[in-house]
Amino acid sequence: MLIEYDYNLAKRFDSCDLADRYKKFVETKILFSFLGNGKSRRSLDVGTLTGRYLRLLQNRGYWVCGIDVSPVIRDIRIYSSSCQCLHLCQMSAFQMGFRDSTFDLVICMMGTFAHFAPALQEIFLQQASRILNMNGILVISTWNPLCSECSTLQIYADAQRQWILDNSISDEELAALLSKVGFSELSTVHFNFLSNKTVTQEASRLGNLSDSTLLEALGALELKLRMNSASKKQGQMFMTIARKIELRIGVANVDK
Repeated sequence: MLIEYDYNLAKRFDSCDLADRYKKFVETKILFSFLGNGKSRRSLDVGTLTGRYLRLLQNRGYWVCGIDVSPVIRDIRIYSSSCQCLHLCQMSAFQMGFRDSTFDLVICMMGTFAHFAPALQEIFLQQASRILNMNGILVISTWNPLCSECSTLQIYADAQRQWILDNSISDEELAALLSKVGFSELSTVHFNFLSNKTVTQEASRLGNLSDSTLLEALGALELKLRMNSASKKQGQMFMTIARKIELRIGVANVDK
C-alpha cells in the first residue's frame, strides 16, 4: 500500500488541526535544537511533500533539496510561492538518483519512514548511507509502536493510519537497522507525550491564545513531561539521529 497524496490532502497537511500542529511544532523544535545553523551544508528532505522543512532549513543556511514519490510535488509551487526557489524532485526513496556522498544531512520526518513497507525500510537506509558524506547526519522522526496512545496525524483515513502503525518499528529495532548499514553515534529522543485529547483539554483550559502562544504553552508542558517521565518511551513519536561512519559496499536497489 502506498499512501497517495492528492492536491487537497497535501494542502491539509499544512493546514491541519491543533493536535497535528502540536506534533509538528514539537518535532521541529527538537530537530533544530540539535542541528542549529547549516553554514551552506547540503541537505535532503525525503518525503518532503509541501516543502515545509526545506523552507525551515533554507532559512538556517542549508542548501536544500526535497524528494517525494507523490506526483503532487510537481504542483506544490502552484499554491506556495515560498517554494519557487526550492529544489523539488519526484523520486523514489528506494532508488535515489543522486551521486554517492552528495549530502551532509538527510532527514525523513513526521512518520514518513513508517510509510515504507518493512521490506523496504533497510533499502532506504542503505540509499541514505550511500548519498551521505562520511560523518554525514541522518535524522529519522517516526511513530512509536510502544506508545498505547499513538494516533498518527489526523489527516489520514483509517486504512492509511493502520498501514502506518503496522509499519512502525521501535527505536531499538531502528537502531539495529542503522548499525547494520553503517551508522553510529545514535541519539534518540522520545516526544509528543500529549494525547490528542489532552491537547484539546489544555487548549480549552488555556483560553483564547494566539496559535503561536498556544503551541509554545503546549510545548512547555511537553518538555516538562518528557523530562519528568518515569518511562522515556511513552511519547507518540521518537527522533533518532545517526552519523555515517562506515562505507558499505553493495547497496541494494529496487524499482520505483
